[in-house]
Amino acid sequence: MEERGPETRRRMRLSSPPVAFIGGLLLLAALIAAIILVIYAIGGFGEGSEGSLGR
Repeated sequence: MEERGPETRRRMRLSSPPVAFIGGLLLLAALIAAIILVIYAIGGFGEGSEGSLGR
């Protein structure tokens, strides 16, 4: 298990560095989107959306 991990990591990094870079960007985008959704949910679905829908 210990020998397999670093070998696969080295092969992945050497063979396809852009894939890891794109993966990192996707992870960052997903985290940012999740944070925005949480803030929007707390701020929008709280008293604001209920008041606008009710009125």
